[in-house]
Amino acid sequence: MFQKYYTKELRNRFYDLFTKIHKEGKTEFNKEDEALISKQLKDHAPYFTYWDEHGFNEYEWVENDINPFVHTLMHYVVEKEMQGNSDIAEQIKIFCNIRKRKFMKKHDIDHMIAQIIAINTFKEMRGEGKFDKKTFIEDLKKYSSWNKKKFWDSFAPNNQEEG
Repeated sequence: MFQKYYTKELRNRFYDLFTKIHKEGKTEFNKEDEALISKQLKDHAPYFTYWDEHGFNEYEWVENDINPFVHTLMHYVVEKEMQGNSDIAEQIKIFCNIRKRKFMKKHDIDHMIAQIIAINTFKEMRGEGKFDKKTFIEDLKKYSSWNKKKFWDSFAPNNQEEG
């Protein structure tokens, strides 16, 4: 799933829109995809200083091992997938609704969904298979009822299998 978004073309679109927003002061975008990307960029304005200095390159890293482009892209991926008309979109919406009833902020919910995307995309990125839609949907269902601490603790390095 993530691989289809992690492209040079999309990175360039993010950078072009970043330039229009941050350097040219543009605030309105008519095309739906541009509006979605610009929203994610604006929501992550603290990265603007970093992008001013370093641009959008494939190997960008900042404090705490956060890659600003990948971080912002994951929010975009969650929103883009949720807009679709598929089993995945439906399950992401259900996950969001369950988490919102637990008084979670949408930004934090997106982080949880992005983590589930990441664990399900890892094999594909390593060339060890394809993204499994069924497993992803099962994981969304499973993790929707977990409290935030249990969820994040399950991904802590001491809870991971050797690989």
